[in-house]
Amino acid sequence: MPLALPRRAAAVLALVVAGLALTPTAGQAETVRATGHPVVVIGTPGLRWADVDARSAPTLYRLAGSSALASMSVRTTVTWTCPVAGWLTLGAGQRASGTLPRPEPDAAPVDEPPPPRCAAPPTPRSTGDGGAVVAEYPALRSSNAKGRYEAEVGLLGDTLAAAGKCVTAVGPGAALAAADARGRVPVYLPGDAAVGADTFTRCPLTVVDAGTVIEPDLAGMQVTPTPRAEQVRAVDQRVGEVLAAVPDDATVLLMGVADSTKDPHLTVTTARGPAPDGESYDEGWLQTRSTRRDALVQLTDVAPTLFALLGTDDPEAAIGSTITPGGGRPPTDDALDLLVDADTKADVARRYTPHFFTVLVASQLLLYGAAAVALRRQWGGPQQRLRVLQAMRRTALAFAAVPVATYLANLVPWWRSGLPLPTLVGSLVACVVVVTAVAQLGPWRRALLGPLGAVALITGLVLLVDVVSGSTLQLSSLMGYSPLVAGRFYGFGNLAFSLFATGMLLGVTAVADGLLVAGRRQLAVAAVAVTGAVAVLADGWPRFGSDFGGVIALVPGFAVLGLLVAGARISWLRMALIGLAALVTISLVAYLDWRHPAAERSHLGRFVQQVLDGDAATVVERKLEANLRAFRNYLLALIVPIGFAFVVLVLMRPVAWRAAALARAYDRAPTLRLGVIAMLVTLGVGFAVNDSGIAIPAVALFVAIPLLLAASVRALELDETAELGAPSAPRRR
Repeated sequence: MPLALPRRAAAVLALVVAGLALTPTAGQAETVRATGHPVVVIGTPGLRWADVDARSAPTLYRLAGSSALASMSVRTTVTWTCPVAGWLTLGAGQRASGTLPRPEPDAAPVDEPPPPRCAAPPTPRSTGDGGAVVAEYPALRSSNAKGRYEAEVGLLGDTLAAAGKCVTAVGPGAALAAADARGRVPVYLPGDAAVGADTFTRCPLTVVDAGTVIEPDLAGMQVTPTPRAEQVRAVDQRVGEVLAAVPDDATVLLMGVADSTKDPHLTVTTARGPAPDGESYDEGWLQTRSTRRDALVQLTDVAPTLFALLGTDDPEAAIGSTITPGGGRPPTDDALDLLVDADTKADVARRYTPHFFTVLVASQLLLYGAAAVALRRQWGGPQQRLRVLQAMRRTALAFAAVPVATYLANLVPWWRSGLPLPTLVGSLVACVVVVTAVAQLGPWRRALLGPLGAVALITGLVLLVDVVSGSTLQLSSLMGYSPLVAGRFYGFGNLAFSLFATGMLLGVTAVADGLLVAGRRQLAVAAVAVTGAVAVLADGWPRFGSDFGGVIALVPGFAVLGLLVAGARISWLRMALIGLAALVTISLVAYLDWRHPAAERSHLGRFVQQVLDGDAATVVERKLEANLRAFRNYLLALIVPIGFAFVVLVLMRPVAWRAAALARAYDRAPTLRLGVIAMLVTLGVGFAVNDSGIAIPAVALFVAIPLLLAASVRALELDETAELGAPSAPRRR
């Protein structure tokens, strides 16, 4: 009888997953149609929204005032994007590398230096018929074909040629984007050539290199770069010349196609004129399904957008989504402020995230050391020990609240202050204080697992609400994802998943413990089943978490916890069935997502297509490589063995005056042991199937070990209180 309820809950879960997966996603199933108007792409590597000002860049400012706007993530194959890589990515629709191969020893003088990593776009050679050829293109195409992303350099030029359409390139960067696989451009003009109306009517697509805004640290681009303001003025003037000659009915896309410094930033994107499907790029935001956010697009979205505008088939090699008109935006000055704020927020979070993790790991080690001292000394008697234990418990709860506070801090617009970093730190500390206070002051504080459950549930529920409402707290947060790194823009990032899984599992463990104390085992099992169903749906459903590996890890953890709470024995057969259930669940969600049109699929549906195309092995190989590379993060790689050593050598060994602290917690709240087992199952599977690898258990330990320490110390507190003659919580078998 105890297992009947979990089985029914599992059946309900399967029906809910199937029903939601069959529901069409927003904006689905509309055919993208060409506009039939000239299309002009103006690219300027390094141009950021902070450069656009009514006085210093009047043309760009006026263009922004009459256009739909967005920030662009230009991440390619490395942390920062050189102009060559940016232009190649624009034409490939896939992240491309712009590194030219080093010359062979017999192909160049020994004393000739290798090409700089961030060289300027090579100058095309005229073919005598109005076109040109990029001599370096075969080498660039070959190096990309062998690269990690296998980008098909020349995809834009080849696709248009196959459709009987030509492209005009103005400037060397534009030639890189417009060339076909052989490096040939049908119509080419030098970057400083005068442009007229005929420039934009000869071919349906014109790509213009309007100049570069670059800083000195990108070696090889310029020997002595001019001041940034002068470069912006030159770009502004060139853009003005182009806009003056562009036909009135043209679609004009302007974008920063690369970084201007080795510190990556979000760049400019504007669009005006006819859009696909008969819409128009008016004064609003731009959006794309690849990011699922207003005012944020990717460089890889440009090629699919051009294919849609020109009425050609979108090749599967182009991984982005069409850039379309989004929601309304405020007046120009306010919109520019918001776009600059987004770049500031992303930049501060990116720059200080490594320092945050260094401080976090160091502070965790200090906590472990302080706990070892607190538990290994007599402290002179019960009263003194009680004070030490109370301080240690409160400190541990504060440490456990830090991860969720990194997300809650984004509720405060710290990036808009004159001092964004101090404001971020202040917001983080304030959120830690609030979460810790809630855990220690609520009515649940009297139960051994009450404060533990409060912090855990706050962590899990904050991330649950965030992912269902659009993942705004995760974007550009210290433990979330960055639009500059561009690994993920929506749903659950791997670090957030780890915290979400840990919070939900330990939180429902505390709830189940209270129900078991009250003798309501079936209700405890139901609580685990419902929590597991909600967690799996939030994590795996494409409109929410869209997390392939997370579902595979969550299902076993909650299934094990449910069986243990129900009093069932865990066998190898049951574990195999649980693993099969996890695979069936995620396969069902992925298959139903795959049934949507290609442009509407999340990465779950795209993976199904990759399996059908025979490309899945490459994806899996890339994920495994990323999993192994995660061990290079020595801070996270070290915290896992150190954390487990702390549990074994400190919490599981007898303290100076009592039995082992963790054993006392298990004795008073046996369900805690079950929750720890389930958490370890989820973290182990998550480590194996996620490309973040060791980061999954490492980040979970930032919450789990302080909470275990707090519960263990609380058990010792209750023993000391009993010794002093005060009433304490009863022991349970």
